Amino acid sequence: MLVRLVLIFWFAVLPKVVFADPQPVTVEKAFSGDTLALSDGRILRLEGIKAPSGQTPDLAVAAQAQLQNLAARKIVDIHDSSLDRYGRIVGQGYIMAKKDKAIWLQEEMLRSGLAFVYPPTGIEFNLSALLKAEDAARAAKIGIWSDGAYADTFAADAGKHEGHFAFVVGNIVDVKEIKNRIYLNFGKDWHNDFTAIIAAHDRRRFLKAGTNPQSYQGKTVRVRGWVKRDRGPIMAVTFPEQIQLIGDMKRPIDGNRD
Repeated sequence: MLVRLVLIFWFAVLPKVVFADPQPVTVEKAFSGDTLALSDGRILRLEGIKAPSGQTPDLAVAAQAQLQNLAARKIVDIHDSSLDRYGRIVGQGYIMAKKDKAIWLQEEMLRSGLAFVYPPTGIEFNLSALLKAEDAARAAKIGIWSDGAYADTFAADAGKHEGHFAFVVGNIVDVKEIKNRIYLNFGKDWHNDFTAIIAAHDRRRFLKAGTNPQSYQGKTVRVRGWVKRDRGPIMAVTFPEQIQLIGDMKRPIDGNRD
């Protein structure tokens, strides 16, 4: 028990470890719709997606079954991998279907509507292809996109999702830069209205992608992430792909509460 506690503490305090991709390995089974047990005893967490869990148990079971069908007892090739604080491999998983074709597990789970794009925490990679697969499933209203638990939330209602991952839609009425942090304000009262925040070290990703955060002012967007509270509801945005430009909605979605 003492050794186990020491190991847990060791992984928790060390920064994320990036390592060379391991050799292809056989998948033992799917723990969930985004996590696999490998035959050598290691755990693979599929980076960049998140499958449904206890909030929607039926969908969680469906997602696990889908990933089990895709990967169980097959050889997975892992790319862009790192080791997280729990000792799991976090990376991109590919199953060889034919000699000249590989199944990208993240993309397939998104296409089936049994996962959504989740901001990565390991090695950076292009999320555009994953968002495209998610958008197709969302438009078709399949899987999680037929369940109200995964519906968009208007910015004025973001506070109701405090402590949860949410998809928040609204008009960015103002963009402020304070001490190198970017504040995307969805309402005029920044003390109470929803705000998305881009930290100084994350801003570089936006500039690298050719996106100036100031350009979001006046735009209608969908932003995804964990809703927290600092006076009003806030969300940390670490990757530009967390913010999607969207068309007009059926009702006004500015952050105002009146």
